[in-house]
Amino acid sequence: MGRPQSSSLTELAKQQFYEPNTDRSANPIIREQWLAAGELDRSPRGWKSVGPSFMGLGYHPSAPLPRVDRATTLGMHMVDKGLGWEHHNIEYVPFPRGYKDWGIEVLKHHNFHLMGQEDRADFIYGAIYCSLGDYSASPALLRALLETWNSHTNTFLLPCGERTITLLDLHKMAGLPVDGDFYEEYVPPRWELEPSLLLYPNFLLDLLNTWDELAVGDEVKFSTWCDHFYNKEKSPISFSTVREERMFVAAFIALWLCCFVVVGSGPHIRRGVLVMAAWMALGRQFSLAPPALCSLYYSLRLISMHPIGPAYTNRAWPVHFVIGWMGLYLRKVFGNMGKRAHLPIYKHKYSAERPSMTNTMCRTPDRFSPEGAHDFFHKRTNIAWHPYEFTNLKGIRQLERTFMISIRRGMLPWRRGGSKHDLCIAEPYHPDRVAQQFRFDQVIPFLPLPSLYTMDDVGIAYAYWEHLLRPAQDEEYTIPDSSRSGRFSVAWTEWWVTFIKPFASVWPALRSGNASGRVSYAERKEKYAQHNSHLSTRKICQRDFLVVREVAVECHEQRIAYVTATSEKRKNALMRILRVYLDHKAPQIQMPPLVQPALQPSHSSQQDQAAGSSSTCPLLIDNPSAQERMADNQVNMGCNSGAKRHSSQVTLTQEDETPAAKRKLECADEAITTNFATDFVPPVNATTSGVEHLATSSAVGYLDLDDFEDDAAAYCIAARDGTCPPSLPFTQPFVDIAGFDGGYVPFPSDIGQAIPSVDGLNDDLVTSFINDFEQPSAVPSSNTGTLVAAATPGMEAIDAIFLDAVDKAVEEALKGLDTMSLRDPARCQQLEDLSNKLPVSISGVLRVKEMLVQLVTLSRHLQLAEGEFERNTKQKELEVSQIMQEKENQAAICMHAAQEIKTVNERRLEKEQLVASLAAQLEEATRALNGLKQEEERLGNICTNQADEEKKLNDALSTAKKSLDEAASALQDKLKNLTHDAEGLLISLKNWRSVPN
Repeated sequence: MGRPQSSSLTELAKQQFYEPNTDRSANPIIREQWLAAGELDRSPRGWKSVGPSFMGLGYHPSAPLPRVDRATTLGMHMVDKGLGWEHHNIEYVPFPRGYKDWGIEVLKHHNFHLMGQEDRADFIYGAIYCSLGDYSASPALLRALLETWNSHTNTFLLPCGERTITLLDLHKMAGLPVDGDFYEEYVPPRWELEPSLLLYPNFLLDLLNTWDELAVGDEVKFSTWCDHFYNKEKSPISFSTVREERMFVAAFIALWLCCFVVVGSGPHIRRGVLVMAAWMALGRQFSLAPPALCSLYYSLRLISMHPIGPAYTNRAWPVHFVIGWMGLYLRKVFGNMGKRAHLPIYKHKYSAERPSMTNTMCRTPDRFSPEGAHDFFHKRTNIAWHPYEFTNLKGIRQLERTFMISIRRGMLPWRRGGSKHDLCIAEPYHPDRVAQQFRFDQVIPFLPLPSLYTMDDVGIAYAYWEHLLRPAQDEEYTIPDSSRSGRFSVAWTEWWVTFIKPFASVWPALRSGNASGRVSYAERKEKYAQHNSHLSTRKICQRDFLVVREVAVECHEQRIAYVTATSEKRKNALMRILRVYLDHKAPQIQMPPLVQPALQPSHSSQQDQAAGSSSTCPLLIDNPSAQERMADNQVNMGCNSGAKRHSSQVTLTQEDETPAAKRKLECADEAITTNFATDFVPPVNATTSGVEHLATSSAVGYLDLDDFEDDAAAYCIAARDGTCPPSLPFTQPFVDIAGFDGGYVPFPSDIGQAIPSVDGLNDDLVTSFINDFEQPSAVPSSNTGTLVAAATPGMEAIDAIFLDAVDKAVEEALKGLDTMSLRDPARCQQLEDLSNKLPVSISGVLRVKEMLVQLVTLSRHLQLAEGEFERNTKQKELEVSQIMQEKENQAAICMHAAQEIKTVNERRLEKEQLVASLAAQLEEATRALNGLKQEEERLGNICTNQADEEKKLNDALSTAKKSLDEAASALQDKLKNLTHDAEGLLISLKNWRSVPN
């Protein structure tokens, strides 16, 4: 075996042994159940119970309780780590110059394998049409929405509940098929690409060689690819061979896959995509919605968990799907539609409605401020809960299965193999968390599944695909009517308020827009820029075994045999298709024989198996949709036209003509999708009641009801197409059709006349017939009906001997026969065989033969009655089981209500105790308050008295000061007088001699 990236998932599944988990807990289904209604409100508790219990539609079984999980969003990560939206620009995918013109060219002139063949269904025509639109959004609104993203659950956490982009959304808004063969990107080894081996389309090798020629540094840019295949071509584009035309279409599909559907690894053509593109150019249908949604979830995980900031990666991602989803679910966020001159007129001969992407957008987004954007999501009426109707899904197998797959909880695999690396990215898908988007009732969801990013166990993707696309089996689902809208259970509302609480606490911090983080951008970049990736690959561990499980060692050989058988059935069907295209290119090449022979006009079980007989179908097949389509494996009737088809010529025509290489890729194998949007049917040899019809002796044959002259043959073909019920009587006792698997078993043509209504049947009537056989046989007269003797003595002896033998045979047949054993089909067949052996030429045996026929008729009556009784019994048992289930559900609801009552009582007692405690504290505080008031009054009186006393003291002080001033003034006058007297005395003393006596 070659490099890992050179092996398909089928080969890896034979080495890495994983299988889907069939436990009911791993596969919840929608079922009716009694629910107590709840509602979110603005009360302190956040929820309330409304109305009585109702019979709802919700996921079953219930998720285990108690729950301790809490919300974790990008907004919480930004607030906690101090991140901001620095340098943020919406990273649109860079579509190359010429992409839209190339897409229009393919849709107009090369759409032969792009349309579905089922009425109102489509393949990828509508999805390619959607990729031609222009999609833009308000940056503030997009940032506010991304801040609500929970990378653990892959859902948006809005105040009114969880929402997400579902598989059904990708189908309805973008036209991507949900059902089909497993999508995987890998590069097969060179030797397998030899066209004569009939393993891959004969132009795949040319595509890979072109990629190698255009690669620079092991990468081929979108623009380089588009320039090579389209921009350099001169208009009008023409091709000399069918191979060139298929390669031209496959090259565009590869570009479309990388830049619109499964976006990743930059604006480059991934080498592993070329295998898928080549097959799709031939009309092989793949399941594209799961890997597309996986790439979107993975991109949102990279944005939400980067340690530097959500805008640091600057990586193109499928934001157009988010914008299309916003156009569906958010009201009044886009303006009027602008001019769409570049878009062609949508022409699809089968699909009654086209994908929306709000009809290829081209709308100017409304502007929002950061505050206005956050306030927008807090208003419930701004969100459309049910943007499209489900009634148009009913009655169409492809759309009904799309809905069934979309409501399954599981993992979305994206196997991405290239020239150097091979890895598996698997993202969890949780429709049980957004049940109201499907008009179901919301109950508590299961714990989220873990994501996986591995390079060691890529083969697990095979088991993920098997689990997601498994057949319906006992799974029950109902497409709700448009009048139904889901409700909340009271248990969910109580859980949700607790779950969302951590995120609700950071809403005010996010409302301002958070343009710059708390930690500087340069500091964050310096700290984490050396890390190439914050998401690293890992090995599978025990927590990954939820929807899948390991295969026991003793079952490895059985698993290998099963995978090999399913792959061989697909390979054989595809080889028939590749043989035709190879013949167009090089009819002289010697073709290897198919593993199973082509259909021949035979009834052998081996050839039935080669034709894709449903009896040889395993329980799980790679393409479950084909198992459900038991009919239409070989003979395929046109959907819209009853005109007879003729062989086409290998010439290319204008737009309005059917291309020469237009073939129906309808395979005689239910293990491969029969929904190829083409017109090739391998030759069919049918034998119907001795009438043989050969469709054509050429390599390409077309079959129509008008080709059949025989009514029985035409009936059998029409019955396979669902246009004729199995009620047409045939001239032969049994009808068998070689090579047909229409789901009808051969049946006698005269049963309708031989077995009348079972009304009035009773044991006495049956016993009377049995007793009649115990009477001696006599010879009735052919004229009068009375018993007479034989005319000839010799013949009388012979008749007597023969009648004795008949008596013994009848006695042996009646031995142990009663009303119970008469119900045994084996005894009925024994009586019928005896009746068929009795000749009608002997008159004495005629009555015996008539009574045997009547007894056989009664036996069939009894069998029918017993079968009806068993069916009624099973129906009653089922009804009783349902009633018991409802009773258990009601008991569970009552138990839950009793538990809630108990909890409420406990809370009431707790609050009463708290009230009593608070009352005591209040009384004590009142007393203390009164004391404080009295003390305050006493202190106030003291202060008043002190003020009066202070006033008196101030008056006394003023009086004393005045007296002091007066005294001081008198003292100063006295001192002045004394000073004057002293000065006079001094002068007198100095002159006492000169003064005469």
